[in-house]
Amino acid sequence: MKVLFLIFQFIVSISLSTFSATYSVASVVQCKNVSAVSARSSVENPINPLFLKFGVVTTDGDRQILELRKMNRKIERDRPDVSEMIRVGYFSLKETPVYQYKKGVPDLEQPLPLKVIELPFAKTGMYVPKELEIKSHGGIGPYDGYIIILPGIGTNISNATTLFNLGLTLENGKNPALKVEGRDRRVRLLPVMLDATLNGLGENSPFEFGKPEAAVEVVRNAHNILKLLFPNAPAFIAGRSHGGLIALEFGRRYQDISGLIAVNPTVSDARLHPILVQTSENNAQAVVTGTPIILNRSWRAYSLYGSEFLSLGADFIEKFFARLAFGRKKPIPTLILLGKNDPSYPQPDYVDFIKEAAAAVPLTEVEVYDVPAGSSHDLWSRREKRLFRDVVNRMASFVANITDAREISSGESLPSQE
Repeated sequence: MKVLFLIFQFIVSISLSTFSATYSVASVVQCKNVSAVSARSSVENPINPLFLKFGVVTTDGDRQILELRKMNRKIERDRPDVSEMIRVGYFSLKETPVYQYKKGVPDLEQPLPLKVIELPFAKTGMYVPKELEIKSHGGIGPYDGYIIILPGIGTNISNATTLFNLGLTLENGKNPALKVEGRDRRVRLLPVMLDATLNGLGENSPFEFGKPEAAVEVVRNAHNILKLLFPNAPAFIAGRSHGGLIALEFGRRYQDISGLIAVNPTVSDARLHPILVQTSENNAQAVVTGTPIILNRSWRAYSLYGSEFLSLGADFIEKFFARLAFGRKKPIPTLILLGKNDPSYPQPDYVDFIKEAAAAVPLTEVEVYDVPAGSSHDLWSRREKRLFRDVVNRMASFVANITDAREISSGESLPSQE
């Protein structure tokens, strides 16, 4: 029987390789001072529709996804301590300085109080506060919990470095935006800025890591390690754009998180997906001069695999939230933040659909911001200071409601405010 299976796997591998060799279409988008190659159908490795269902591995990228999945299960089962995780290579610390690069000022570097935890099996890394003490089963200290923050996907500036302002704001216990009415101390979260798939620290990941199952496993890997470091801490996952869709997908598959936050989550309906890809490319080319931003692999992976995130036909949004509602073992508090004039999606249908569908999902809140189109997609940008403050305060209120209720029900003492 094993011999027959190996023969079958070999035949599938040859067939898919032959198919992939003919399945490559690239379109060139050009405008003033910009030349960007968009390879929406360009396949770096063979498409493997049998991988997820039958475990048939035909590419090295698929093999690495399976290895990551097995490693996650092993961490969950064995619960190793920090010294064992470092010895085996589950993660490593990178002490080199982290800088914030000023847009438009290439020679100006601002050192930041951050360090990198590399995740070898996830082929990426995460930025955490420099003073964070890495030890097994430690307390969360002055924090209300930790939050894994996911960037969008698609351009050479869309990675975890764009989340530094948000992360450091959430970590700052003295920021006025973190003051929640009726609470005697400000919300403070331990920020973990994670490059989920083919972005930033993960830009050299296998191309297949753009698939939904791989994106979720990457986040799972970071979450599993953080759970061992802070086993009793409330855990939140927040994502913007495609990162928001990954956050929601994670919450659909797993239950061990305290809350989800999605900012303008990407719609991956198979019918609309090509339109959204082209719209995003056109918008990007219209505002950029001199530097092409639709060249990197993360965008090509999103263009190819984005519609696989629960692609359920024309009524994707309604079915997606219905599966969230009925597929969970327990409701997970979810906050969805939307820009009313976000040009990345067909408006007003996008906002209306999400509001209507989310109304049927327990513990799900939707907040819509009526702001100019230029600020509607990235609600975490500090360009609009008032908007940034309002969004951070809304997130803080969401977190406070969850953590305070947990503390009351468990009788845990509140963390000290420094």
